Amino acid sequence: MPRRTAAPPRRGLSLGILIVNQLLAGVGVASGMALAAILVADQTGVVAMGGLAQSSSVLGAALVAIPLARLAVRSGRHVALATGYGCACLGAVLVIAAAASGWPVLVFLGLAAFGAGAAAGLQARFAATEIAAPGFAARSMSLVLWATTIGSVAGPLLSQTGDELGRTLGLPPLVGPFIFSGIAFAVSSILVAALLRTPPA
Repeated sequence: MPRRTAAPPRRGLSLGILIVNQLLAGVGVASGMALAAILVADQTGVVAMGGLAQSSSVLGAALVAIPLARLAVRSGRHVALATGYGCACLGAVLVIAAAASGWPVLVFLGLAAFGAGAAAGLQARFAATEIAAPGFAARSMSLVLWATTIGSVAGPLLSQTGDELGRTLGLPPLVGPFIFSGIAFAVSSILVAALLRTPPA
């Protein structure tokens, strides 16, 4: 009886999924964070508090970095990415709800959860090298980085549109861009969870 051989990994498909995923994630991070400092200052009434918006996001990214890495080792990089982007989506929803209800303290909690998207984005670079064909790790990583960069540039360009959408839905000013962030992270999470498969890191 002939011995079965394992099917070759679908590296091209996996890389394509990662590229699209990081494009969306870049939009998710940038569209929300572009106005986060102004939103916090507006919600708290203290301009100096605006600086804590980015700090909250960075702190959130730092707190989830190690748990996401352990999850990648245990269950695969795709599970860690989906979890990180799912947390960021919940963070965007929390920011919208907190700002709409006038609870600025919860905005910081939402921004901390939002930072999980940045941590997952950094892990995507490792995922790109893990699915690459031998000798093409650097090229795969560069393509994923470019996709993230394009998304990061496109995100702030959607801020005005997001703000107008938010106002149309009755949300306070500057909250609307987080709608785009939440959608982008939700799609990113579903995309990698459903289509991307990676071995344990």
